[in-house]
Amino acid sequence: RKAILPQSVNRGGFVKFSDGDEICLFRESVIVANTKEIREIEVNVEGKSAQKKHLAVMASVEILKARKSRKKPLLGKLVTSSSVPNVKKSLSNSSSAVRSPSNRRARDVLPDHSNAGVWYLVSHPKEPYYLSASVAGEIHLWLYHHTEALLKYKTGTASISKVRFNESGTKFGCCDADGNLSLFRFLPGVEATQPLPYWNFNVHNKRCGDFAFLNSGSWIATAGHSKNRRNVCIWDVLLAPNRSLVAAIVCHEDGGANSICYSREHQLLISGGKNGDICLVDMKTMKKRREVSKAHNANIQTMCLGQHEKLLFTGSECLHTW
Repeated sequence: RKAILPQSVNRGGFVKFSDGDEICLFRESVIVANTKEIREIEVNVEGKSAQKKHLAVMASVEILKARKSRKKPLLGKLVTSSSVPNVKKSLSNSSSAVRSPSNRRARDVLPDHSNAGVWYLVSHPKEPYYLSASVAGEIHLWLYHHTEALLKYKTGTASISKVRFNESGTKFGCCDADGNLSLFRFLPGVEATQPLPYWNFNVHNKRCGDFAFLNSGSWIATAGHSKNRRNVCIWDVLLAPNRSLVAAIVCHEDGGANSICYSREHQLLISGGKNGDICLVDMKTMKKRREVSKAHNANIQTMCLGQHEKLLFTGSECLHTW
């Protein structure tokens, strides 16, 4: 595949990936972000026609038109060109026309690609949306091929550790450095400028590093650091927060847990610790099955399973495959 970079980044723009960059993917688009800006890069599969590129952009335009039509005025009349760059330009211009200065003063100003200040990125599993999280605890919703954020979600002020969608894309959540987990329904067409979480609780009393949706049900697994050493917990979000704890596993006792993933095939919950250890929890018995000490020499910041759940990838100072 060949990456087609915008002309504006041929000189001096941030094209070279670094350790501080966040990356997320959606079909033929790559979003690269750091604490300064967001950049969209189109990954061009050879043989893909200009018409298909145009249709991909217009899919985002139609979504934006549907959003704006509920608020009036309509947006679509400004998008007339068949070339991709002009479609993007028209979309950007029309957006700024709809968002008048008086409207901006009436609510929080939403960021654009040039001042997003991104700490974490995640793309929607099915639709052309993605979420960004900042160190200041802000979450914004973005649409591919559109340079300005659509929504800001109401969260706390602590630095956000992770943001994740569930498998179907109907819900997402975020966890933060204060140990809180917030869950939101994904409703991009809502009128509110700052949608509130439907579930929020302090799941770990020191920090929460990661979480995972279990199957398609109401259970959530969290990885963090707690004073009682119960650093991996399972919650049922259909219950009131103070009665929602299903199981708490004592593990990663030196420093807590920072990453977690779930294997549906093997019914295992896998977590990575701050000191480089890995813990496996059997979901049938809700007990720790195995612990691998010193799997890494440093904090395991992220982990994920391969497509068929036969391989486990863990990331720290380097990438390991298990």
